[in-house]
Formats: sequence, C-alpha cells, structure tokens
Amino acid sequence: MRKIFPLSLRPLAFLVLLAFMFLGSGFYAVAQTVTVQTPFDTETVPNPVPIQATTDTAADRIEIWVNGAKVAGQAGTSSKGSLTLSAGTDRFVVVAAQGANTVLAEKVESITVTASPHVLPALDESFPANNQVSGNGCTQGLPTTFSVTSSTVHTVDTKSAKFSVAESGSGGSNCVYWFLVHSSPAQMVQYVKYHFKIYIPTQPSGDSKEPIQAIEFEVQQDFNTNIYNFAWQAQYRGCGTSCTWNIYNMSARAWESSGIPFTPLTHDAWHDIIAEFHVDGNGTVWHDVLTIDGRRFTPTMHNSHSAVATTHVNTLNNAFQLDMDQFDDSYTVYVDAMDVTYTP
Repeated sequence: MRKIFPLSLRPLAFLVLLAFMFLGSGFYAVAQTVTVQTPFDTETVPNPVPIQATTDTAADRIEIWVNGAKVAGQAGTSSKGSLTLSAGTDRFVVVAAQGANTVLAEKVESITVTASPHVLPALDESFPANNQVSGNGCTQGLPTTFSVTSSTVHTVDTKSAKFSVAESGSGGSNCVYWFLVHSSPAQMVQYVKYHFKIYIPTQPSGDSKEPIQAIEFEVQQDFNTNIYNFAWQAQYRGCGTSCTWNIYNMSARAWESSGIPFTPLTHDAWHDIIAEFHVDGNGTVWHDVLTIDGRRFTPTMHNSHSAVATTHVNTLNNAFQLDMDQFDDSYTVYVDAMDVTYTP
C-alpha cells in the first residue's frame, strides 16, 4: 500500500520544491515593465526631445541610454524631462535599474531626432484679424453667415478664437475653411505638430440632434512644385455608429478612415488636440499620431500618402474648418492655445 505522508512529515526536498513552485509562480504572474509615454517607438521628434517614463518595478532609478551610452538618470520609479540629442535615427532605451548594475526591466525604441523646431505660436489670436476664407470642397459652398472673432467668454489664457457658422435656409452641407498664410520655410519640412484646445458649447441644434457634420484641421506646405498636406477630420455624421478620425488623401481628394474610432467631444469642456506628422526621405507624408486629452492614438490604415504636384508658389498654411449638416444648423466652437511646430 502506498504511503501518504502528512504535509509536516513529507521529505524536505519536496517541501523546498513546493515552496519554489509557489514563489516562482507568484513571481512570474506579475510582469515587470517600463512604460514610455513619450517619445514613442518609431516617432520623429524635434529637439529637445521630451521624455516621460514610469516603471512598476522596485527600481531605485530610471536611466536613459542612447546608442549604447547612458545620457541621463533620475532617482525613483518615474522620469520626466527633456534631452537634446544628435539629429538622426537613434536606439533609445529606458532602463529601470537597481543597485550597482541590476536591470529590472527596459523598453527599447527607435526614434528619429530632427533639428530644433520653429514654432508659430498663439495662432488662435491671429485668426480673427488675418484669416482668409474658402468654401472649396463644400457641397454647397459657404453658408450665408459665418465669422471668426476674438472672445473672452471661453478661454484657457486671456482670449480665444470663436468660430461660428449660421443657418442659411438654402439647402445644407455648407462649410467654412479658414486659413492663415505663413512665411515659407527654406526647405521641405521633416516634422510637423499641430496643437490646439477646443471648446464646444451646448447649443440649439435646430432640426437635428447634433449640428456638427465634421470638424477639420490641417497644415499644408507647398514647396518646389509639390504639396505636402497634413490633415485630420473628426467625423460626426454619415458614418452611423462607426465614425472614425479620418485622414485626407490629397491625391484621391477624399477623406479616408485612419482606423481610430471617433467619439464626439463632450460639450462645455476644453479638449486638447495634438496631431503629429513627418515627411520621410522619399517625400511621403506620414500621419504619425493623434493625441486627444493626453491619450495617444496611432493610425492603423491610410496613414501615408505621396505629395501632389502643384504650380503654387512656396508657402506654409494652417487651417481650421467647420462642416455643417444637411439642415445647415448653426453652431459655434472656441479654439485656444493654437500653435504649429515644424522642423525643416
């Protein structure tokens, strides 16, 4: 008959093995990681490179290594700051370290660093006085009434730009494309960031539940017979329950889904929008990432397209557009803290 030892009488080796199994399973059940909020893998980013990372390990410091060399360190389990790195593609590693040379976890990325950027600041304050307007691309052209004015009603600093479109009573699907013209960079841009905050107040919607058809924004460079277009659309209508953030394909003259789901922005609150792009060595435009209220989204489709030939003179523009629904219902949005950053 087989003997069954009480647990207290089982051989020591068995008890050691059993303890190891329990401890081992507990150890491997909890993954130890490093999370890098910025920069993200494959990102094109200008100097100085912003860095934000955390770890869930018992590290006593976070180290930053670039191309095999340690370039920075910060005590604790988080790191936040910026570094000026050499331009080019770099192996970027964030290490959770402990003691003399123990690595608890690491995150390896490849980033492309560009020169120090040019910044076009406070563009929301430039729009009221210096904007130009177009109705091109709208089904019915410009509505009867539209405006952009300075406002102190809703603002995150001292004043914002108030963009309004009003019901025309003659059909629907009008839109207004406001744009600013800037001095042309001497070179094709490599990196572009479009940033602004937007506030959509609750407002009467007339014949429909939501007066907004779409909100669009873009940066465009015309350079050496080519157009480099960087544009996003927040699509509210015409997509049922599957609305997405869309990317403009200038070659096809069509908006295409990025694969990023779109949820209507909540009313009566400020939302922070950051769109980042780059142009590669072949002149292809890439829509890299869209950040909404601090949450980063990467397109899963239609995120690259070729430049389009043009006879325009060299210039750089940024634009903001409001699309109206089929009833041409009136609505207003406020935009603040708008800036464009680029590196040639």
